[in-house]
Amino acid sequence: MNVSNMHQALALIGDIERLSTQLDEQLAAWDAATEAGDRTRLLDAVGQMLQTRGTLVEALVRWLSSPHGQRATARERRLWQDALARLRDSDARRADLLSRLVADAGERLRQRTAQRALFIYQRGDT
Repeated sequence: MNVSNMHQALALIGDIERLSTQLDEQLAAWDAATEAGDRTRLLDAVGQMLQTRGTLVEALVRWLSSPHGQRATARERRLWQDALARLRDSDARRADLLSRLVADAGERLRQRTAQRALFIYQRGDT
């Protein structure tokens, strides 16, 4: 994906923000998903969105690093600072959420492992 001007770069930021909102919605649905199949579909969707988002971010970084991008960002410094701060803040919130989800999943796995070990131990006693 090639970005050749500031308007395309701003549109790219809009696309990244929309995709970020969709990611947040998928992650919020995680707690409501009770079936393993539902969670697998959510993980697949999140994985695809992250891959697409990575491609968009790479294209934005390439443009920002280019001479044209550097001139444009220097002329409109406040606009770019605000746009990038929004992305950074939403990424920080999402990272916190992902960290919580991973910790919760780890705790559930520990509990299930302990329950299974107890069940095997009890079954062995009968």
